[in-house]
Amino acid sequence: MKALRAQWWEIQNSLLKELTTAAENCSSLSRQEKLKWKISTTDLEVRSAILEGNDPHVANNSLCYIRDIPELINLKTVPTDNKLIGRFIDVDQNNGCINAEAQKLQSNLREGVKQLWVPCKEYSVPWFAKGIDENNHREYIAKFGEAIKNDLIQGIDHALENLPELDQGLEEIAQHISLCFARAESFFGREDLCQEGLGYFSEDSNEKRPLIIHGNSGFGKTSLMSKITVTAQNTFLSRQISPLLLVRFCGTSAQSTTSRALMQSICEQISRACHIPYERYDQYADLIKKFHDSLEQGKPDKPLLVFIDSLDQLSDEDLGRSNLKWLPQKLPPNCYLVVSTLPDVGGCFQYLKDQMSIPDVNYLHVPEVTKPDGETIMKEGLRLKGRTLQPNQMKYLMDLSTTKQADVFCKRVAHVLTPLKLKLLLDIVVQWKSYESIEQLTVKMKDYFDKGNDRDERQRAISYYRGDDLNKDQKSDYKYGGWAGIGEQADCMSIDSLITGLFKKLEARHGNQLVSHFCGLLSVCKGGLTETHLADLLSGSSSVMDAVLQYHSPPIRRLPQIVMARLRNDLEGYIVERGLYNNTVLAWFHRQFIENAKKLYLPENEITPGLLPEIRIKYCMLIARYFSNEMHEEYPNRGLEEQPFYWTDSQSGTTRFNHVALLELPHVLHCLAFVRKWVSVTCNLYFIALCSAAGLARELVENLIDEMNIEAS
Repeated sequence: MKALRAQWWEIQNSLLKELTTAAENCSSLSRQEKLKWKISTTDLEVRSAILEGNDPHVANNSLCYIRDIPELINLKTVPTDNKLIGRFIDVDQNNGCINAEAQKLQSNLREGVKQLWVPCKEYSVPWFAKGIDENNHREYIAKFGEAIKNDLIQGIDHALENLPELDQGLEEIAQHISLCFARAESFFGREDLCQEGLGYFSEDSNEKRPLIIHGNSGFGKTSLMSKITVTAQNTFLSRQISPLLLVRFCGTSAQSTTSRALMQSICEQISRACHIPYERYDQYADLIKKFHDSLEQGKPDKPLLVFIDSLDQLSDEDLGRSNLKWLPQKLPPNCYLVVSTLPDVGGCFQYLKDQMSIPDVNYLHVPEVTKPDGETIMKEGLRLKGRTLQPNQMKYLMDLSTTKQADVFCKRVAHVLTPLKLKLLLDIVVQWKSYESIEQLTVKMKDYFDKGNDRDERQRAISYYRGDDLNKDQKSDYKYGGWAGIGEQADCMSIDSLITGLFKKLEARHGNQLVSHFCGLLSVCKGGLTETHLADLLSGSSSVMDAVLQYHSPPIRRLPQIVMARLRNDLEGYIVERGLYNNTVLAWFHRQFIENAKKLYLPENEITPGLLPEIRIKYCMLIARYFSNEMHEEYPNRGLEEQPFYWTDSQSGTTRFNHVALLELPHVLHCLAFVRKWVSVTCNLYFIALCSAAGLARELVENLIDEMNIEAS
């Protein structure tokens, strides 16, 4: 083993020397680019964040700690009897000499940080014949740890004191605008649809009507609307016109879940922008009139651009989803209104067609993605990830994605190409190697989907797709597709199967207990959970802790932060952060993820329909015990945060409500059918007063109505 290790060091040093020499002699590389081939990853991170960053307050936002070992600073070679030195300083393994260039780079980095007036604390540790003395090192570590703790506390307190107050209205606006621009950046291809939508803003009709964007789930309505929003704004700005942009993605925040809250939020934003007094209306009819009047605030030099995405995601409180009487049929001058909806969910589209006099020209249908657009979207997605595919690999992928086939599991047309399907496929093909053949990729795809499909069901599907049950004449008309093995993969190319495959891949990578609990908790909650809540809930599950910590026994039995970070990283793009009463909660980014997560991790009780299955009871119980503080009392050493209904600042006396607890506790008790416990919580005058003060009176009334409906049935 020692011989192999020595051989590897020799190979590594040779490779490093060749690479650094090649970089140094490459005329097309800048000085900074050449430096990247010499310095360590840590050095690069410090340079990017501090030395080359654009933060004007870098000195206040950084902490620097320097440890020196004086006896090693001027050392030229490593004594043959003290190999420990190589653990504390860069040494050339071939000749035993200190790496002078590495020492110089490290010295330059230190001086660069000091020149920016970054507060530095320096420590010196003596070196003895046998290395660092244990007692001296223990003293240094104690001082070092105390300094870091105190400096971090002081820095956090300073940041909180200088944090600007962002009221709920501004936070709502910022969240939706941010989401809009993020989705617009990921929109590629489909220029014809985009131009058709932009044509709406060039019309000068005196009787302008809303523009209705409609299409099936996963077809890209939200991304298209975001792209139209950003492009329309830029078009007006290029004409020296500053429009007022009002963007709302229904169901992504507390103020966009009901038509009442949505109208109030938009009216408030218009009042802020136009510097006119804002008045809240309790009567629904009065609020509708106020909403219509507010849309008249547009001016020729400041038109109103109103975009409301996913009307079908609204709750039907006040009949705000099934009866869209709050939407104006005719728009005032200098006002543009664009809405989107599914054609078959919530009754929105049917109401627009039957009850509102909107001409057909104002309906923009979002169809499936064409094959050329699909290839463009895939190439751009790969480019953003620094990847590409060989031409034959891209053709294979497009053929695989667009071959006509039926999905016997979910009864959907699996060959339809949609942005959501392309996104799911992108995360698969980004792992492909450029040298892999089509046969190797076919095996990879089969292995991937085998994890997400029941074997018996797959065999029945294979038989179906191969036409085993067809007669001779029918078989002559049967089309296989155009590539080897498509019959066996036909059941795998629906969005449902792709999502299930993703979940199964996550289970294989992170463990079934962690993934199933994470997805189950996220799917069973009402409004979303913060990352801290999820970490606490997972830490409060004995089955999760036993699985995650089976090879490690930390002093605090809690889910390691890195475990949550890795899972969140693998779910990037599929989970979104959204505002919920001044909290940032996590939620699934698309309806089909919610449906599939519930189908997989919250199955219905097939034996006794209507009876809550055991697995759903488990997740509801976790949330109920957490927000009632039973879990905190049972596991005092797991770092679980206490969950009171409100917190009071001891200095200022201000009260901050725990909106997530006030929302989720009644919800899960209702789901569990714990009638007595539910009554003791929600019918308590103290709890009712808290909900009213926290602005959750309407949500509490909804919960009461739901419970009464169950009792009545």
